[in-house]
Amino acid sequence: MKKIICLALAALLSVSLFGCGGKNEPDLTTTIPEVTETEAETTEIIDETDETTEPASFEEPSETLSEAETEGAKKPETMAEIVEYFNEVINNVKPKSKTIVQNYTLNSQASDLVLGKAKSLEGLANSLIEANMGYNKEATNRVMTGRADKDKYFAVEGMNWSSKLTPDDVKSAKLTEKDGVYTITIEPKDDAPSANTVKGYGHIGKAMSVVPVSSITENAGAAKSIIKNIKTGHRNAKIVATVDAATGNVTHANYYFVWDLCLTALRIDLTVSFGIEQDYDIKW
Repeated sequence: MKKIICLALAALLSVSLFGCGGKNEPDLTTTIPEVTETEAETTEIIDETDETTEPASFEEPSETLSEAETEGAKKPETMAEIVEYFNEVINNVKPKSKTIVQNYTLNSQASDLVLGKAKSLEGLANSLIEANMGYNKEATNRVMTGRADKDKYFAVEGMNWSSKLTPDDVKSAKLTEKDGVYTITIEPKDDAPSANTVKGYGHIGKAMSVVPVSSITENAGAAKSIIKNIKTGHRNAKIVATVDAATGNVTHANYYFVWDLCLTALRIDLTVSFGIEQDYDIKW
């Protein structure tokens, strides 16, 4: 996640300097620090668990549903029932599963960069960004067995829970059954760009690893002084989870959303969007 943020800032600031006739401006594109996956995620966890942004305390989920309990239970049908069931089973993943395998994280440019007054340079910036999209090698076939790694890497990253969705947070929730397997598909409502984006809040942030505004400022380096009006938003989100109907164990989970980055740099308004897809297998 942090690698994309650094890339986006580098591209935006490079173009901003060109757009302002940057001969007399400092070269800030080289001052954005290299952030390794490990360093970035560790920082994010510390920041996101700060008392000022951490959501209300979360109680450990109950034991995994027994086969007898599940067989006797009514299949979730309404939106409220499906969301409640999803919360129950997905929140069992971190504390109860044996292993989580992160199959991949796929980054894509979801829309062309819009540069406001520097429109003539949009092609250059979009080429730079697109060339660096694709699969994140460090997040491919990542195996998580300990609770610390599960909290760190599985959605919601850096939290000890995986979903706090309510029916009011979703546009749609569907559950289908085939051969003893439930497939749950949930589409959370969009969150418009905001200067106050943090994990655990909004709609998408209650079940997915959104990009907080603090992540942008933390990775701006010396460029922090010239970027203003930072906002991040999230949209087009979808969660697809497969569940063993007999045990209530989630066996596979796929997350996708688009995040929008909006800011002003050297008096140029900049907007760019990225798609992030994360895919997991869960063993019990």
